[in-house]
Amino acid sequence: MRHLRIILIAHDSKKADLVEWAQFNSGTLSRHDLIATAATGEAVRETLGLAVARWKWCANAPRWRRRSTRTRCGSSRCSPTS
Repeated sequence: MRHLRIILIAHDSKKADLVEWAQFNSGTLSRHDLIATAATGEAVRETLGLAVARWKWCANAPRWRRRSTRTRCGSSRCSPTS
């Protein structure tokens, strides 16, 4: 099986559903790189103990960025808060 990057994103009202789905598929998910928005990633990490890279939307330079890297725009809204 190929090694994949899987992005997990859920609206607030659907986070519990996503975590339940992730629990059901934890064996498969554990073999891939997981990326998620902050709250979704934290929910999956706390529940399943899987490593999840957190990403954040940069409003000044519209694109997803890793929270662990600095954004080009330098805005306090977009800067990582690790």
